[in-house]
Amino acid sequence: MPCTPGLRNPFRYVTGHDSNGDSTFLLVRDHLPDQSGQIAPLRSSKTDHGDHRAVTLEQPVLRFSILDAGSLAHLDAESVCANIAKSLDVYVAEMTDEFIQKDGLLHISKYYPDVQLNTLFRRRLGLQAGRDIELLANSHPARLSIDRIGSIDSLFFQQLSDPTAHTALDPGYVDIDVRAVSLNAKDVYTMSGRVDTRNMTTAFDFSGIVTSVAPDVSHVAVGDRVVVSAPHHLGTAVRVPAGCVHKTTRNEEFTVMPSMLVIYPTALYALNECAHLRSGEFILVHAGSGGLGIAAIILARRIGATVYTTVGSDVKREYLINELSIPSSHIFNSRNSTFVQGIMSAIGGRGVDVILNSLVGDLMHDSWRCLADFGRFVEVRKRELIDAGKLDMSVFPCNATFTASDLCELFYSQDHFHRSIWDRLISETIQLYRDGAIQPPPIKVFDVSQVAQAYRSFLSKDLVVKIVISMEDQQARGPVSPPLYLSVFDPDKVYLLVGCLGGLERSLSRWVMTRGARQFVFLGRSGADRPSARQFISRLEQASATVEVVRGDVCNLSDITKAVEACVIAGRRVGGVVQAAMGLAESLFTSMTNEAWHTGIDLKWQGTWNLHNALQFHVDKDQENEPDSFLPTSSISETVGTATESNYCSANGFLDAFARWRRSRGQACVSVGLGMISEVGNLHKNPEIEILLLRKGI
Repeated sequence: MPCTPGLRNPFRYVTGHDSNGDSTFLLVRDHLPDQSGQIAPLRSSKTDHGDHRAVTLEQPVLRFSILDAGSLAHLDAESVCANIAKSLDVYVAEMTDEFIQKDGLLHISKYYPDVQLNTLFRRRLGLQAGRDIELLANSHPARLSIDRIGSIDSLFFQQLSDPTAHTALDPGYVDIDVRAVSLNAKDVYTMSGRVDTRNMTTAFDFSGIVTSVAPDVSHVAVGDRVVVSAPHHLGTAVRVPAGCVHKTTRNEEFTVMPSMLVIYPTALYALNECAHLRSGEFILVHAGSGGLGIAAIILARRIGATVYTTVGSDVKREYLINELSIPSSHIFNSRNSTFVQGIMSAIGGRGVDVILNSLVGDLMHDSWRCLADFGRFVEVRKRELIDAGKLDMSVFPCNATFTASDLCELFYSQDHFHRSIWDRLISETIQLYRDGAIQPPPIKVFDVSQVAQAYRSFLSKDLVVKIVISMEDQQARGPVSPPLYLSVFDPDKVYLLVGCLGGLERSLSRWVMTRGARQFVFLGRSGADRPSARQFISRLEQASATVEVVRGDVCNLSDITKAVEACVIAGRRVGGVVQAAMGLAESLFTSMTNEAWHTGIDLKWQGTWNLHNALQFHVDKDQENEPDSFLPTSSISETVGTATESNYCSANGFLDAFARWRRSRGQACVSVGLGMISEVGNLHKNPEIEILLLRKGI
């Protein structure tokens, strides 16, 4: 029967039964269009299955069976009667209450696990024990990931189905195949869970070969050898802003160049921009045998300052004496506060002019008290600074300054002035190296197949080398997990997103963009009225997306037509549709009003048909207008049933059947039965509903 405003709940007579254990048998027929494409009434027997599952939960004593007899065009009364009798016997023997007649045969509803698909799914999510050891060259692009934060042995490479391989570069960007990555302590701390980074980046500097450049980039070209300093996810391929990319020569080794691009710019910024170190001043460099410490010592000496330093072991002390010619009397212990008395005695109790600090806790405070008048204290580890507590204010009256230095803040700054400092520091470092004014730190190279060993090497208290991971060996193997996603969206097509400005749906919209989409038309009843929606749209636009918002109701065909017209204007094509509109009105089936019934039904039912028909109008004119994807968001509630939500279960049952029907016509459609998602969306805003669902075992 058609869905009209006056339609009462289907099979309402069921609720009139005494519910005393009597049997009720409902015969329904499939009203979805057949493959001839004839538009049929808006009801489907599959909605009745959703009702059935909800009602049987609300009235467990009711013996309620349902038989879908199929299309009227192929209905045979004799076989239907025979199957009704058979289904009553099966109900008793199998405790099964849902039946479908197809080609005269009776089918029952059963769910069986797809072992192969579930195995692949578990592998993609990292839930399957063990991973295949594969050629990393065959898994390109791939990104280093970790199963258990802090467990270096659980490092693996996550293969990417990267949309960047299929999309045009945004202005000012460059794609690079990575050849070597320099590890810093912060990178190791990130994988260990000790440090958080923006966007969960896990590496900073690397070298490689340019594979593509945006049209507005001219200082590098495809095939160039380059070195890059930019926060990124350690992987076999990286897309970065062009300003971070610097061309290198064939004589400059892949493994050597990135070893300098954090330590020297950090030291240059700390000593020149923050501390304004001058010739003749005294400087204390903590952790002098580390990469940053070595760079700071070399640069401070070049300025003409007198260097004092601390180390944590005799091996590190000997390295500084033998390799950097630091006098033994200028080297102190960083493991305890004895360095305070040592440094004050060495310089006559006046204190030091500049301190480059990487110590934590009480030792940081002890260092702070070593400053001379007009001294400058530069902290290079922000996390340790946050954890260290309050500073001793008595030091400040001596015109002391305390500065926190984090190179990442320069990179992420939207201020051109600060970004220009970043670019200048990198260029200056490379030029100093080419002029012979600085030297690379000692490095130890690990093949990418030894990535876990490379990270573990940081645990050594005697580490005096910079760790570099090489990806030059095309035969290198490692643990690889298959791609989490295979979907790639076309940036040249438009994606129509209905009801996708809410919490859960915003996360879906973001995911569509991460997979390559760049043009969006949103349809919603409130448009962009809500602050959260406006903020979300602004973020999409800042990420180079084109966004248009159409205010309208998916149940109104003229509103849908307007949204589709916005997608195809100026010869554009619809790449895909997400139908996420939903309405909730909870009530027991026996007391559900007609209005409440339609609140739960219409947005998914009428709205989906409106979308199909509006799109089909343009497809009939030009097959190129056929969307690549059509995604209605259904719910697991249709599968298991949810008491008090018979309308919602019914609507989702329709979406599942609608998806099967579109696919039978050769058109794209997948209905996704979402489970309970508490992080965003309706459950996040209504935790009491989550508690109720958990009690039901969902």
